[in-house]
Amino acid sequence: MRNNSAFRSRQKNPNQKIIRCAVYTRKSSVAGLDQSFNSLDAQFEACASYALSQRSEGWELVDKRYDDGGLSGGSLERPALKRLLDDISDGQIDIILIYKIDRLTRSLGDFAHIIGILDRAGTSFVSVTQNFNTSTSLGRLTLNMLLSFTQFEREIGSERVRDKIAASKAKGLWTGGGIALGYKVIDRKLVPDMNRLGHVRTMFEYCVNWGSVSALMSILKKNYANYSVVKLERATIKRILVNRKYISEMTHRNIHYPAIHEAIIDRDIFDDAQIVLRRNDFDRQQGCDARNPSVLQKVLFDALGRPMKSIISIYMTDRYRDYGSCLESTSRESMIRVSTRDLEEVVLGRVFSFLRDRVTVHDALGLLSTKKTSTDAVLQNLRQVEQLLYQRTARDRRNALRRLIKRVDVGDEELAISLDIVGLAELTGVTFEINGDQECRTILRVPVGLGRWDKGKRLNSSEGSEPRRERDLVLIKLIIEARAARTALFDNTGRSLAEIARDQGRGLRYFSFLVKLGFLAPDIVTAIVQGRQPADLTGRKLSAIRNLPMDWALQREMLGFPQVGAGQT
Repeated sequence: MRNNSAFRSRQKNPNQKIIRCAVYTRKSSVAGLDQSFNSLDAQFEACASYALSQRSEGWELVDKRYDDGGLSGGSLERPALKRLLDDISDGQIDIILIYKIDRLTRSLGDFAHIIGILDRAGTSFVSVTQNFNTSTSLGRLTLNMLLSFTQFEREIGSERVRDKIAASKAKGLWTGGGIALGYKVIDRKLVPDMNRLGHVRTMFEYCVNWGSVSALMSILKKNYANYSVVKLERATIKRILVNRKYISEMTHRNIHYPAIHEAIIDRDIFDDAQIVLRRNDFDRQQGCDARNPSVLQKVLFDALGRPMKSIISIYMTDRYRDYGSCLESTSRESMIRVSTRDLEEVVLGRVFSFLRDRVTVHDALGLLSTKKTSTDAVLQNLRQVEQLLYQRTARDRRNALRRLIKRVDVGDEELAISLDIVGLAELTGVTFEINGDQECRTILRVPVGLGRWDKGKRLNSSEGSEPRRERDLVLIKLIIEARAARTALFDNTGRSLAEIARDQGRGLRYFSFLVKLGFLAPDIVTAIVQGRQPADLTGRKLSAIRNLPMDWALQREMLGFPQVGAGQT
């Protein structure tokens, strides 16, 4: 006779709370996932059967499935697991069903993270093939021990794979992965691909001949409009140029081993390409290849000793370049922000004033040596330093300033420019023997004013200064040509002006004009270079003046410059 009480206990109690269950399945490899009934389906059926056996306790499966196929249990970056944890946090799931604990995770740290999410949501999980209960301390201990062995097993497996790869590369074997351009794989070995071999050699030759990756990209885009071998990006091309497989080497943890496959690039060309890449990386880090480099970068400091870095701001379509303090916090109360153009002009102007004062330079050179011949040689070659600072490219100017200026401190009332006298001598091509351990530097000071700016400080321009205009490149070019003509005249004493003009490729009349222009007042030259010349002074107007007076006061009057007071010439 049927036991009716037992039968009734198996019936669903309409007042019983429903426990929502979700099944999570995972498989590490993708093998077999395309089958009609795969490992994920087998795990789901086992968990579903277990949930059905607990139907009398109110267990019911949710409609969603959480399957991760082809994903390792060593990471939480799994789409289905993330969806499951999100649903748990939203209070949609009461119990997680898994086939084995290692299906959920193989990392003890990740397991602790998952347990924290489950505890906050009041959710538990059940492994249908392993008997433990996470609601008791003994069950948690058992689970932690089980996960420790699971993690140990995963790490041992990873170590075996890494050791096998290291041993294979030490023997010069290809261990898989991406196939380098110019090779193909036959019988698990790299062999040269004759259809792509020429592309790789062309890249290395262009890199060595043109001296940069940017030039290489430009040449490839220009000469190979339909270049579809690789994506023409700097990172992609650089990975090709540093790949040591091309010289028959395998690399493992920065150790290079001879490989068994054939090299397709000569080692000399490969080494030359590495030199080019290292030089380009250094120039990029130093900012030397920038279109408008910040020439005082890494030598500029504010009143608190904090380095000041280059800051670019964009408003509408205009770009503004400043130097700003590197702050340790978000506070901007003590920040100093100075216009790049303003500060560089002030520093360069003070350096030029120092270079033109031969007495001050002579005294500074006394820190290096007492030999009159060496000191005189530096004084005679100071013009070379001026040419480096004004008549060369921005990159050359920055390199020269790096050797000349060691530090610039921006204070509230003055700039302190620390000049390296050894660097000054080196720029003129003169080598000194330094006297003892004496500090071979001189400090140049420039009075400035720092005003309030957006909770910080900013360099104030002097009152009554002329409005700033863009530099007139035609005028500046005339000044450069005039300086070159004057130098040629000094370097060719004893020859006629006509002979010198012919050697310079100039007509006698125009060359004579350039020589006279080379004797412009220093303050006029500085104003033109800085863009502070009178508005009506243009290159055409200056070129039309044939009888330029040698007297600086008359020059200022003729060109519309204010007269300089006594002692300021």
